[in-house]
Amino acid sequence: MLLVDSAGVYQSANTPYLKDTTQLKDLVVRKTGDFDKLMNLVMQSPPFIPVELRVAQEKLMIQQSANTYKMVEQLVTMSKLYTPDSFALIARGLEQPVFIVWGKQDKIINVEAAYELKNLLKNAEPPLILEGIGHMPILEAEQLMVQPYLKFLQKIK
Repeated sequence: MLLVDSAGVYQSANTPYLKDTTQLKDLVVRKTGDFDKLMNLVMQSPPFIPVELRVAQEKLMIQQSANTYKMVEQLVTMSKLYTPDSFALIARGLEQPVFIVWGKQDKIINVEAAYELKNLLKNAEPPLILEGIGHMPILEAEQLMVQPYLKFLQKIK
């Protein structure tokens, strides 16, 4: 299993978005300009995206904002149903091998959560913490993830 800056209800939560999950609603792209704000918030090192693609992506996200908002509302509701203890109980029940990747500069889910998650899981590798990377390692640093993840996959074969 691959977990990348994984959502959860963490004891070590210390970002505004985990302390008050209603703030996640601010991450929904609803109007022009929101996409760039979102990229700058969730990424420490946003990749180059040509203007045409950025504009098209923002339009698509604006069109989908109602559904995205509903999904965020469900996350907020779930965060109220679970506590760090109940989340830990569920996590401890997972038996499969787990590879955890986290951006050290994640502003949404602080990096300490990666270590907490590793300690909860029975069969997790030490987290791969990527320096200078935010909440989206797959977009920011896919090349830094590939080799360690492939080694993990070989190991569990």
